[in-house]
Amino acid sequence: MALFATIAAFATAMSVAVAPAPATGTLPDDPTDRAEGNNPTIAQKMLGYDAWARAHGRQADVLILGSSRSVMLDPQQIRRVTGATAYNAGISSGAARELLAMTSYADLRSGGRLPKLVVLLDLEAFDNRRPTTRVVDYQRRLDAAHTACSEPTDCRRDWLLAARRITVDAIRRQRTAARPYTETQRSDGRQINGMLERMDARGEDLGALRRERIAIRTRSYRPGGFDAIYPAPRAAFERMLELANARGVTPVIAITAMHPDCIRVCGPAGWTARHAEVRELLRTLQEHNDFRVIDLSHPVSWNGSGAHFFDEIHLRPGGAALVVRRLASFRAFD
Repeated sequence: MALFATIAAFATAMSVAVAPAPATGTLPDDPTDRAEGNNPTIAQKMLGYDAWARAHGRQADVLILGSSRSVMLDPQQIRRVTGATAYNAGISSGAARELLAMTSYADLRSGGRLPKLVVLLDLEAFDNRRPTTRVVDYQRRLDAAHTACSEPTDCRRDWLLAARRITVDAIRRQRTAARPYTETQRSDGRQINGMLERMDARGEDLGALRRERIAIRTRSYRPGGFDAIYPAPRAAFERMLELANARGVTPVIAITAMHPDCIRVCGPAGWTARHAEVRELLRTLQEHNDFRVIDLSHPVSWNGSGAHFFDEIHLRPGGAALVVRRLASFRAFD
């Protein structure tokens, strides 16, 4: 999603006409690819995860996966509440194929000792947009490493070398970035200095932004957009589950929340039907894969309200803190 481009345009009060939403995504962005260049990117998260592991001499206990809706979950709070260390690997526009790529990288980087996975899953993770060419390239290289050597006990050295080569590529990409990733995320991956936070600090009207984005989102459920669960992202999601289970990990899949106003308006437009379809998909996948599901889509389920959102989908720190506590009550980080 071209999230920050949309917000930046709004924040500078530019007069931008909203074109009819394309039939290929949640927001009116490039009709073929997910946003490239928004923070945080997959290269930034791979680089940050590698840096965390090197600084601590081990992997985190928990790896948080998701889209920009997950980036405010605070590993420091998780440590205080549960005692577990965590790295937040939330990625801008992180859908099923991005989740698989980050999981595959973490598996190589850990030498097959994959951390506990807590996946903040958007309903839109199964929509019809393609991943970026960067994600496709990383997945190809990750798959090649897993194919060349498939057993953790025999392959740790080879996998670590493969992960290191991808990390070096991420370093090269970071050198050309507009802002160093250390300016946009803490060492544990939690986002800082985000666009929405800065807008809120300036006292800008986020309510108006939310209404604008809800109107756009309602048009995303048309045919060719998020009108169904598409085969390629479903297959990627299944591969992520299978990889985790092969490493003895039982992922926790938490369906992400949406502002009550957005549910009210977007529900009849297609959100309610997609929510039911994703819940049914997860139930079906549980017949052959070991994972838990926690549905956080309605804020009331975690004692939240519309006041806990910046816009229609992105949590304020207080909202993210309530989500962490709710997940902890289900022992999601154990």
